[in-house]
Amino acid sequence: KIERENFTKKISNKENHLEFTKNWIYRSIDRIKKSESNIINESSSTMAKLISGLEEGRIEIYQEVIRCSILDGLIGKILNVDGDGVAKEFKEFDMDDIPETFEFDRSRILDIVTNIRLGAWCASLVALAKQAIGANNLNCAKYEEMLLARLFVLLDDEGVKREDIVNQVLEVCMIASAKSKLPLQAFSYESLTSQANAVVSNHCPVYRLYLRRILDAFRETALGTDNGQQMLFRKALSRKGLSCIYNFVEDGRILFGQLRQHNEDIFMPFYLDIIMHEINKHAYNIIMSID
Repeated sequence: KIERENFTKKISNKENHLEFTKNWIYRSIDRIKKSESNIINESSSTMAKLISGLEEGRIEIYQEVIRCSILDGLIGKILNVDGDGVAKEFKEFDMDDIPETFEFDRSRILDIVTNIRLGAWCASLVALAKQAIGANNLNCAKYEEMLLARLFVLLDDEGVKREDIVNQVLEVCMIASAKSKLPLQAFSYESLTSQANAVVSNHCPVYRLYLRRILDAFRETALGTDNGQQMLFRKALSRKGLSCIYNFVEDGRILFGQLRQHNEDIFMPFYLDIIMHEINKHAYNIIMSID
């Protein structure tokens, strides 16, 4: 309540014009509208519902739009993943461009981003190792569990170095190679090193693919209450072939839920005012056509 009152005072005193917040909301609505024709993943029914609700002027739908906007227009943007699920080439996001309503949540946002990024790293590195090990006709499950256990401990250390992560992939692959008494056929040591480095440097197409899938799983459980969301999230990951990283990204899902709830409790009245103000000015079509 105090935070909302202080925020209202700044707006009343014209110390804060919410320019970043307004543009974020307008672009988020525009992205949802455009997604109607090109989304082909499992979130399409959700998007269709949002589009219909916006056109009907339903307040509860505006709330859901904000929830999707936090994920796609903020978390996804920092991760360089578009709201329509297309991963871009990696580039650094300027945190000064975040909406004013998230000014004091920067550290929490970055924690969520880091969690999702680590999950995508793990999924990519496991896929890389399985491809190398599978070429020797070995049972990949045993070595997948070994690698995941090592990565789980390693990535819990904030000071972990990239070369340490890469070395774990190489070591598990070498153990598998020694067990089969065969050299790694599909990958040389140099090739494995190069591809693993590409993953943890955020330049690997497979890594960006897994980012998109993780965000899709977040999106499928971003709406509604927290009741049963843990199980829904686990099932969403499973459908996307990402069951192995549940333990890596579940904390991120919880943090995202806390961020979303805190932000809604304080700032939803401002978001609704922004949306309703534009609608009352008969500017809905303008909002939908913003670049």
